[in-house]
Amino acid sequence: MTWLNRKKFAVGLALALATAGYHAVRYAYRPVTSDAPPPAVHAEASQAGHAQIGLDERGLEADAERLLEESRLLYVLLTRARSRCTVYLAPDSLSPGTLGGALGEVLGAADWPELGDALRRLAVANPACVDVSFAPMPETPPRLSSPECQPELAFKPFAGSFDARPFVTSFSALHGSARPEAPDRVDDVAIPEPETELTGIAAFPRGAAAGTFFHSCLEKMDFADDSLWREVVDKKRKAAGIDATWLDTALDNLSGVIKTPLAPNGPLLFGLAPRDILREEEFYFPAKKADVAGMAAAFAAEKGPLARQAGELARLPHREVDGYLKGYIDLVFRSGGALHILDWKSNWLGDSPAAYTDDALDAAMCASAYYLQGAIYALALRRSMAVRAREWDYERDFGGVWYVFLRGVVPGRPGSGVVNFRPSPALLDALEESFDARTEALR
Repeated sequence: MTWLNRKKFAVGLALALATAGYHAVRYAYRPVTSDAPPPAVHAEASQAGHAQIGLDERGLEADAERLLEESRLLYVLLTRARSRCTVYLAPDSLSPGTLGGALGEVLGAADWPELGDALRRLAVANPACVDVSFAPMPETPPRLSSPECQPELAFKPFAGSFDARPFVTSFSALHGSARPEAPDRVDDVAIPEPETELTGIAAFPRGAAAGTFFHSCLEKMDFADDSLWREVVDKKRKAAGIDATWLDTALDNLSGVIKTPLAPNGPLLFGLAPRDILREEEFYFPAKKADVAGMAAAFAAEKGPLARQAGELARLPHREVDGYLKGYIDLVFRSGGALHILDWKSNWLGDSPAAYTDDALDAAMCASAYYLQGAIYALALRRSMAVRAREWDYERDFGGVWYVFLRGVVPGRPGSGVVNFRPSPALLDALEESFDARTEALR
């Protein structure tokens, strides 16, 4: 259906389209009257282009232009129908008793009664193809009923229910440490009152703002070229509102983190080319449910520190999820032919790097469910690589998950402040089962 609308003085034309023409045309005809905006008419030979004129200037020319336009539309109306053409007519409500326009011109009618007589004569002369019927005209135009007669409007009551389960959630939401929509970028930060005066990185400001600052620096620092590190850190310091006196402390800490091997004979971040690094890698994968008991049982079947994570998971509340699990992996890097996952943590565990012992790190990892977080990241990577590189093998080509506690790294001491683990394929399979995500594809 196509409507040809010429505003207030419009012709409404509804066309039912067929393969070789219009099977039927219905036309609501209202003649153009002098209240219409002045048309653009062809200029005289001595003038260029077009001229906008008003009835008070060139009334006859304006009427002629309108008549030509009406004639064109009338021609389209009467010649396009293949089976039936229906025309609806009514007196001009703005100028009762007058008609004008192309239809009156064709039928030789100057007003509404004359038009009726002309149509009757046309029908009598052509009974096989023309039919004319007249509806009684009201004495006054129909009016809407008064406001007092209108029914009171109200919204229809909603008797249903909404599914309150989150459609997109995150590790932090599952663990209860953040809003469901918040990305996993804010570290758990305990801020006790120090018993002694702190120095170095231990004295660096704490809290979510500091964690965001460290992450933003490491997101922009080029691991292959340290010439711009100071500029990057200073720019991020200003954006975070951190005092300039902390610039050297932050730069020394981050430089030491990047230039210290993650473990004795382990990967070194410094020197990695940009093509071997993915930062803040976002992922989604289906999570039709959140079976906390199943996750706890899966970790209990593991060995070492991963088995200790089961106790913390068993205390988590059951959270209904029906949608997708979303997250951000701080760093995915390639080293020694394998892919590794790394997550930065700015947690404050003590007043010096010496406080970041293996036991302290393991306790922090279990308390904040970081082992679960790292396993989810490993699952996301495995699912992604299954789609993007089918020859990739998890057991052969995955180097493990690294959690780097920035305040615990001692420059030149490989492995300080670092936790490394490698979830087993069986654990990842169990996590997929607990999320009921096995049959879905990862973006």
